Amino acid sequence: MSQKILINGAFGRMGQLACATIEKHPDFQLVAKTGKNDDLHQAINFHQPDIVVDFTTADCAWENVQKILQHPVFPIIGTSGLKKEQIEQIIEQSKSKKQGGLIIPNFSIGAVLQMRCAEQIARYFTKAEIIEIHHQKKVDAPSGTALRTAERIQQVSTCVPPIHSIRLPGFVAEQEVVFGANAETMSITHKVLNREAYMPGLVLACQKVMQLTQIHVGLEICLEG
Repeated sequence: MSQKILINGAFGRMGQLACATIEKHPDFQLVAKTGKNDDLHQAINFHQPDIVVDFTTADCAWENVQKILQHPVFPIIGTSGLKKEQIEQIIEQSKSKKQGGLIIPNFSIGAVLQMRCAEQIARYFTKAEIIEIHHQKKVDAPSGTALRTAERIQQVSTCVPPIHSIRLPGFVAEQEVVFGANAETMSITHKVLNREAYMPGLVLACQKVMQLTQIHVGLEICLEG
């Protein structure tokens, strides 16, 4: 039986691409597209999705998550801009309800692998800095991916890597993690050339999320499971 999916924020650039991807995939059934003028509670009640994917904006992300968590569905939050304390509260809410879900700063599988490599390198190269570049319309800075990368480096090292954020036209998303040690350097660069790069990660998240019993941050758990 195919998984029923509702996409909130379906009319933005990522939302439109996500809808097209889900509609073409044999494992999924796109049951609803909602936007800022729709009643999310009502849409979930009416369409009864298994999964709700949120691609809205930072100013309404918290409110949307609270609405989604009131229903027996699996949320996948692809919206940037949730604060650390908000994410911690969402995770605690999901644990108390045993409600699986994902908060994904970046759906690119390459970005996840870059973070994994950075964590390994940081065990031996104890100085690092992060340079992240996005299109000029991205509101949050630093990006969620850069913050998550820095967090993972700090888990294995005493380094607190500075983050340099650039917002310019012509870019989609790019991140370089630069490491320095005695007489040598190392850097890892990941570039997204267009938003199609995020779709394999979205498909993977939708395939794996219903196996979870709490909300997790990042796509990493889907690669491991």
